[in-house]
Amino acid sequence: MNCITSERTNTNAIRLLIAEDHEVVRLGLKLSLQGFDDLQVIGEASNGTDVIDKAARLKPDVIVMDVGLPGVDGISATNEIKKSCDSKVLILSSHTDENTIMAAFKAGADGYCIKDSAVESVRQAIHKVASGGTWLADELALKAFRLVNTKQFAETKRYSILPENELEILSLILEGASVREIAANYKMSEMDVYSYMTQVLHRIAQGKFTSESGAHQRKLSGEHEIARVCENCNTPQKSCTNECTECGGKTKANELIGSIFADRYEILSLLGAGAGGSVYKARHRFMKNLVAIKILHASHMQEIQLMQRFSLEAQALSKLKHPNITTIIDFGITSNGAAFMIMDYFEAVSLSKIIDECAFLTIEQALPIFKQICDGLQFAHEQGVIHRDLKPNNVLVSNFGKPDMIVKIADFGTVKLCKPLVNNNVVATEMGQVFGSPLYMSPEQCRGDELDYRSDIYSMGCLMYECLVGLPPIVGKSVIEVMYKHMHEECPHIGDTEQGALLNDFCQALVMKALQKDKNQRFKSMSDLKTYLDGVVLD
Repeated sequence: MNCITSERTNTNAIRLLIAEDHEVVRLGLKLSLQGFDDLQVIGEASNGTDVIDKAARLKPDVIVMDVGLPGVDGISATNEIKKSCDSKVLILSSHTDENTIMAAFKAGADGYCIKDSAVESVRQAIHKVASGGTWLADELALKAFRLVNTKQFAETKRYSILPENELEILSLILEGASVREIAANYKMSEMDVYSYMTQVLHRIAQGKFTSESGAHQRKLSGEHEIARVCENCNTPQKSCTNECTECGGKTKANELIGSIFADRYEILSLLGAGAGGSVYKARHRFMKNLVAIKILHASHMQEIQLMQRFSLEAQALSKLKHPNITTIIDFGITSNGAAFMIMDYFEAVSLSKIIDECAFLTIEQALPIFKQICDGLQFAHEQGVIHRDLKPNNVLVSNFGKPDMIVKIADFGTVKLCKPLVNNNVVATEMGQVFGSPLYMSPEQCRGDELDYRSDIYSMGCLMYECLVGLPPIVGKSVIEVMYKHMHEECPHIGDTEQGALLNDFCQALVMKALQKDKNQRFKSMSDLKTYLDGVVLD
């Protein structure tokens, strides 16, 4: 990648070189840091060799360095840079293990920050190392302190059932309790709490409790649908597939099918899976009603922030009692430490699958779907909830094309709350991360700006465009290209497409208004959009 020079002219600004191999994370980090007048991004690097070369040429004040760089890793790159350059190095990584922290400082790093830090914390860390100081996040300092004092974690025994006190601590984490609050509750030092929490989460993430979600008594019959899942990306696969169709990784049998979960739910089939968790169709053993169970992946249980975000999704859904939004029944932790939520089962297919099968929808088919989505999102917005990931795959449709068709909005996993939940704090958005699916993200979402409900209106415009045309309004060869187009290029007019040209001028204008780059030019609300949809005259 060529050096990108900032247009800032503040000569007192700290000159930054960003070294990060993931394009989306690098873009989010750059956009976040460029929002400060006292920081100037003068270059970017995507691998270790590149950052060593650019450090020598650009001589930045501070290098913000990821550990997991391809080729030459971040720690080795730091070691090389320190031999020939006076630049300060601030490690910004998701690696929080003690050995990595100590190796980074041994290589010459001036500071170590974790990627889920608030942007202001990262800014403070940059200023600290730029002035000749050392920065280490509090939680990492405790880990380093334990390592220096040879108090490393011993490999713990893998229990099938967690003790009651460990389950209590897990519950506090999911409730959003801070380390200080947990320490006060258990009359422990904060250092001991960090040690204990990490030990518990590590055991859950690494342990093989009968299954990853704590189920047992596996028994298969004809009503169970056998499934496989990719070991790398968790994508569901056909039962006969040994290689993932998405990433090429190995697949494994999903041993949860046919088992009893949380002592009362029989798992019947896998409905879907993603980076955060898996969703299963299940039946209550005693009441016999069908439910959908979303289970957080075991690998995420060692990340407190991910656990609390999963909890945030459950809390948000619990507030949204509406016929066009999936309903949550329960949320909790099994005796094996698996975080889960129980939702009403809804016999439906995703809107994306309908588009794939039909190529595109006629305005007569699409209007009832659009209106129900508007109803659901308007209600969510009134409760202070922004979806942030509205797309056809997150819209479920039952009885498509029939008078009794029902549409429900699903997957609030990237939800943002505009106002705090009662007696709770909102989980902070991670530094350098841009939540959402790029094809449907608003310009302000791509920039990493603070969002309001009008971001969902833009995503709704993308969804309407795709339904009526068959393709999203913005496409590209890479994530970065798509995000750039959302920010800087106007969407192709729907009337210029083959199917869009068949729509009347009112319909075309309605879709394009939702897709305005300036959020102030979009519809005022989802109810406003629905009013216009009600005004569409069908031929």
